[in-house]
Amino acid sequence: MSMSLAPFSAIESRIAASTLTMLANVVVTPAGGEPFGAEFDLADIDPIAPPSIIGDAQITYLATAGVLQPGDTILIDATPWRVASDPVRDGALLTVQLREAA
Repeated sequence: MSMSLAPFSAIESRIAASTLTMLANVVVTPAGGEPFGAEFDLADIDPIAPPSIIGDAQITYLATAGVLQPGDTILIDATPWRVASDPVRDGALLTVQLREAA
């Protein structure tokens, strides 16, 4: 009988998926990819100020949706954003920083 090194990983993935499904507030459409739900967080910024910088916005999404790479362009509610950081993994979730695409 073999023992898994991560016996609770399947449970963690199901919990993460359920939680993100409830918290998702946007649909992300990557270039040439399938749309997926994500939690979008936009810092309080001055609407008159110049375009956002890294850290002003981020999305958290399920790793099963695929890995976004720095430089990728995605659409969030028909607004283009550019992935500005490598994904940071937290269990079954990935978080990337975004920058407004000009």
